[in-house]
Amino acid sequence: MVADAGGTAARNFSNTPDRNEHPAWSGDANWIAFDSERSGNEDIWLQQTQAPFHAFRITAHAADDRYPHLGSPTAQIERVLIGAPGSDWGGFDPVWSSAYAGICAYDDDGYRNFVRIGVAAAHAGGLQITPMAQPSAFMGPQLVGALVEATALVNLREDAGRGCEPRVWLLGSPNPGAAVLYFDTSSGKLVAALALRDVVYPAASGADASSADAARSGADRVRQRVEGDRLIVEGDFSAVCDAEGRNIAPGGTTGVSLGERGTVIDVR
Repeated sequence: MVADAGGTAARNFSNTPDRNEHPAWSGDANWIAFDSERSGNEDIWLQQTQAPFHAFRITAHAADDRYPHLGSPTAQIERVLIGAPGSDWGGFDPVWSSAYAGICAYDDDGYRNFVRIGVAAAHAGGLQITPMAQPSAFMGPQLVGALVEATALVNLREDAGRGCEPRVWLLGSPNPGAAVLYFDTSSGKLVAALALRDVVYPAASGADASSADAARSGADRVRQRVEGDRLIVEGDFSAVCDAEGRNIAPGGTTGVSLGERGTVIDVR
């Protein structure tokens, strides 16, 4: 049975005639793990505490499995939410045939967010993700950037929660060869995506890294500086997408002003 803290509103939670014992709550109170004989053997089950109250068998072998424990962070972060429906009990798969990588955010409490990077299969081998050097005078650790390079970046998809369709960032056509992504470190959310115009990542294009083409990599074409309480990012950008995935510079721009949490304040 489960009930309110005061002992009221009691209801049958496991709702089977079989023996169900040793319940353990998850840290977010969304799940209860317990051992049950409902499968004909004593196995560990995991059940939602909210509707539709689905229960899932976690172990299935001859031995008796008892005393589950959900205190480990590992049990809290095994969420795969982006992609085709069907996994994570109604959620979404994190990667698929045209999305070979992503950026996942964690903190001390476990999983925070996941952003999937969409590239064509033929370009997957040249995909590279590099942390952006953050100006030391900027506002501490609230904002972090990453440079993503490939022959062509199709889109970005961000986890929007269990069972929800992901938020999509379209980076423009023709697809750019590089983009700078900025994340709010307090939430792990993508707050700005700046697509670089006419960038060819050398390894992706097959160019010799010592050739002149190497100078065209995205890192050499992005400049960051602090101006008051803003981070100014300069370069030749074909698109600037805000935290909602909206392209606020469809004609391109050469400068973007970001607030301390990565909010796009203006384009220049």
